[in-house]
Amino acid sequence: MTKMETIQLNQYQWEAVQDESNACLVNANVGSGKTTVLIEKIRFLHTEKKIAFQDMFVLTFTNKAAGEIQERLREQQLVSDREEMLFFGTFHAVALNLLQKYLPVEDLGYREGFQVMTPEEELEMALQLITEHGLKIKYKNRMKKRLDQERASGEMCVRYQDDWKELMTLLEAEKHRQNQMTYADLLKNATELLERHPEAIRAKWVIIDEVQDCDHSQMLFLEQLKKPETHLFAVGDPNQVIYSWRGSVFQIFPLLRMKYQAREVSLPVNYRSTGTILEAAKRFLQNGSHLEGCREAGQKIVIKNHYDPFQEADYLSGRIRELHKHGIPYGEIAVFYRMQNQSEILEKAFTREGIPCEVSVKKSMQDIPVLAWFFHVLKSALYPENKTDLLLALCDKQYGEGWTQKRAEKELAKAGKTENNQTAESGHPNKGFSGNQMVEKQMPEKRNLEKMSLLLRIQYMPEVLPERASVKEMSGMLPDLLALQMQILPTSAAYEEEMGQVQKVLEILCREICRISEKKSDEGISRQEWITAAKNCLNDIALAGMRIEDEKDSQTDTVKFMTLHASKGLEFSHVFLIGVNNGLIPLLSGGMESEEEERRLFFVGMTRAKEYLELSWYTSPDGPRVMPGPGRFLRFLPDRLVEYPEGKPMGTRNREDAQSHLQSIRKQVEKNRIENADAEKTGTVAPQSDGQNTVQAKRVRHVRYGIGEIVEENDMQIIVEFKDYGRKEFIRQFAMLEEI
Repeated sequence: MTKMETIQLNQYQWEAVQDESNACLVNANVGSGKTTVLIEKIRFLHTEKKIAFQDMFVLTFTNKAAGEIQERLREQQLVSDREEMLFFGTFHAVALNLLQKYLPVEDLGYREGFQVMTPEEELEMALQLITEHGLKIKYKNRMKKRLDQERASGEMCVRYQDDWKELMTLLEAEKHRQNQMTYADLLKNATELLERHPEAIRAKWVIIDEVQDCDHSQMLFLEQLKKPETHLFAVGDPNQVIYSWRGSVFQIFPLLRMKYQAREVSLPVNYRSTGTILEAAKRFLQNGSHLEGCREAGQKIVIKNHYDPFQEADYLSGRIRELHKHGIPYGEIAVFYRMQNQSEILEKAFTREGIPCEVSVKKSMQDIPVLAWFFHVLKSALYPENKTDLLLALCDKQYGEGWTQKRAEKELAKAGKTENNQTAESGHPNKGFSGNQMVEKQMPEKRNLEKMSLLLRIQYMPEVLPERASVKEMSGMLPDLLALQMQILPTSAAYEEEMGQVQKVLEILCREICRISEKKSDEGISRQEWITAAKNCLNDIALAGMRIEDEKDSQTDTVKFMTLHASKGLEFSHVFLIGVNNGLIPLLSGGMESEEEERRLFFVGMTRAKEYLELSWYTSPDGPRVMPGPGRFLRFLPDRLVEYPEGKPMGTRNREDAQSHLQSIRKQVEKNRIENADAEKTGTVAPQSDGQNTVQAKRVRHVRYGIGEIVEENDMQIIVEFKDYGRKEFIRQFAMLEEI
């Protein structure tokens, strides 16, 4: 018996792990053990097939997923050296590593030691260029969206009669001059250099998690990694494509299948949800996926009607308090909604009742003003050619000097930061600051730093670091060297909190520098070693953000509030999915593709629940374009799977009315059938009663959904009701329906 056989995998999981096809696509249904299969695949290749970790590219879409894979491999004692997993990470992180260590960025006009810029910094750079060059740009408040569209499409978005094309040319040149790359640049540049230098890297295996989320630029990157001899193992779920607004490639499974002649295997067994929840969720499945459950039916799905969101918030606080009294941890309870602004009412109601709750919004340094400013200070100190971050640090009205951009430009000229030297090499900390005679003559003493302007302190900081000290000492000196107490005013009520946040970031910075430099906190490190490691650390922060919560905070037993998009990949014992009104869930769609994505999003939300699922709608909803009454998705759920605590929802017939209505339809259908038969014999056409064209229901068979009845059809579309899958819409030309 091999080591792999000791792991408990079902037959579907085991087939995927053992597959050695040149390209394999794993259709991993929700709750089917996708992460387990991914990690066991890596372990199988390493231990059984002797593939080195350095020969694998393991690509994810979140740092959390990448971190979990790396941590579980460490727990199994398969890896200890960070360099072994250099190509384990998000697409952008792996592209960054390639550009830093394997690919000649000089070919594209960049220099060694380039820095990663955030989308906010790119926007600020664009605004600075507009001011400097007097460009005419329409709708500046939409600039971020235009830049996002530019990145997603890879094409020039010249939508208005303005100077956008000139701005993009200047922006590209300025990024090269300041030696900066955006997130999109990382993938684009890595892809281009891999194409120019195919010998630079040769992967034996490329393994992709959540492949359904790939966008166009990630697909191009994959094309350069996937050589004919390279194996591809991609795991994903077509029913969880919920990020098309970010540019996810449509129908990526068929695309990869055709492109690489990939073999497709599936993981159909769901281990998470009860049978009732799964059966209801099947109504929203697409692509004919096969989903099996292995748990008992469990409780019915509860459908609640609330008058408005305020009444609902009061109800939820009481209901969840009761659940907690009966032994359900707050951390096992979640409330999902479609729009982030729905959380405000909930948070106020729960706080008022003393129920611990947490709005799940990804929080990084950029979201906290003092840390966003401190981030710009550090970047401008370590990268002297970086004018954008320096201006952001100086012009900040709360923590910087509060200067206007025009005033900051004048002060820069006084300090001797000339345009001619902004392209100088960054190996010497103060290259790019020519003309500053004080730097050339002697370094200021530490006690004099407080008397200097923030601009001079930023310039001097790298030079006044000691020649050698421990990593902890070097990092701990920054608040004094930058005289932060002069910028974060001690008289401020938030002083202690803000300084505490800065100290926490410095502790994280110290830990990351130790990891990057492979030294312990108390080991000696030279000034230049510290600066190099700190630059790499700042690139990681810019790329992924830096979570500042303690591990203790993240484990607090709190009710989680989150959007449906944020819920993906999570699971909870009890889930409350609120606001199932047309115009909210689903949002008003712009066509069939948008409607299908809304259905997939609803499917994702439902299948986060393990034991209990409650859906609710409003009689009097808030917000424009949200319609009162139950949303159409609720009508997809059969009565046998749901319960209504306050009776049937508004706008629906009671069971007696429904039965009576059904009987009358059946009688009318039978009457018309007899009349039509008589008409055929006599050669006359029987008149239609009540002026209606009643047609006997047609039964059809579908290759995946089985037998159903056509409930509506026209020249373009056919709608069929299937017993186990509900209503499915087909384009007539591609329906693949066999009439019975």
